[in-house]
Amino acid sequence: MKYIDLHVHSLFSDGTCTPEELVDKASAQGLVAFALTDHDTVGGVERALEAAKDKHLQVIRASNYLVSIRLHRHVPKKFIFLATILTGNKKNFLIH
Repeated sequence: MKYIDLHVHSLFSDGTCTPEELVDKASAQGLVAFALTDHDTVGGVERALEAAKDKHLQVIRASNYLVSIRLHRHVPKKFIFLATILTGNKKNFLIH
């Protein structure tokens, strides 16, 4: 069975590994892909893509963002949630 991890953080946010170390770890574990989902940044994605070039591993461009919404102007309570945006390429994206 092939596995994909859709929620991975690097040291560009609150993770402890460089993007290159994440590529090495994902490859060693046999993953076919992972999404680099650092908070509020895609700063490490290009480094991960470069590190994955010679491996059989796909790096999915992604990021996590905190979103605050109020359902109606007369409702004082705001709802805060985490949106993970995954991009397969520069044209298509998926919000989860």
